[in-house]
Amino acid sequence: MIKVLVTIFVMLFVSVSVYADKYDKLVYGATEYKYPDNSSYGENSVTVNSNEYRLLSNNKITIGFSDGRVFGSSGVNRFMGSYELKGDKIEIRLGSSTMMMGSEKEMEQERELLMWLEGSHSVRLLKDRLFLDGIEFEQVKSNK
Repeated sequence: MIKVLVTIFVMLFVSVSVYADKYDKLVYGATEYKYPDNSSYGENSVTVNSNEYRLLSNNKITIGFSDGRVFGSSGVNRFMGSYELKGDKIEIRLGSSTMMMGSEKEMEQERELLMWLEGSHSVRLLKDRLFLDGIEFEQVKSNK
């Protein structure tokens, strides 16, 4: 039992160290996505800055954007990093996350989500919807 706990602790420590190193090297980018001129949605520019979105198929999963930084919930833990918009692509670089434990199934889903999230994705904004590689998120309403 102690061997298992030590192994888990070492794995978590190593992965946090790797993410911390990546986070220190991040370059923060643009915060605005421009629709093509022929957009039928009436706006030429929609910003993702200061917005948070919830995955339609699982409301525990969120992603938000603020001044070049990305943050959210991966189901069990919170994550943070940076993003850069380039045309219809968004580059997400994850930095750090909290280290809470969930069920084995929840932790596996979270690992898969974070592995998918790191990197380049097609991005599309339609009113209060965000699409990353076609996966739909809805904007979380602010209490402000």
